Amino acid sequence: VGHLGEAYEKWVHQPIVTKDGPRFFANEFCELLTRTKWWVIPLVWLPVVCWLVCISTQRGLTPTEAALAVVGGIFIWTLLEGNTFHYLLHGCHHKHPLDGLRLVFPPAATAILCAP
Repeated sequence: VGHLGEAYEKWVHQPIVTKDGPRFFANEFCELLTRTKWWVIPLVWLPVVCWLVCISTQRGLTPTEAALAVVGGIFIWTLLEGNTFHYLLHGCHHKHPLDGLRLVFPPAATAILCAP
């Protein structure tokens, strides 16, 4: 996908309409980790963000500094996601619009990317 450059926008918006979305992995468990309902994201991440903001303010950050850190984190994630992650776990939705389980970046994939 990365090699498409400016042609990416045209390519990604030419849908493939099938009942099933694309398969990413031969392994069933790995494939399961690529599928997520949209509401799982706020269910997982809002408590994490709230906890981290509370810990940050307890350790001396002002509420303004904590809010700036949250906004900065969202901005940095948006920049780092890039074409590859965007296509793999959301952009495929543009190619396969009937695949409702790949609208968001799965928390399981995030955990794998965050592991040292």
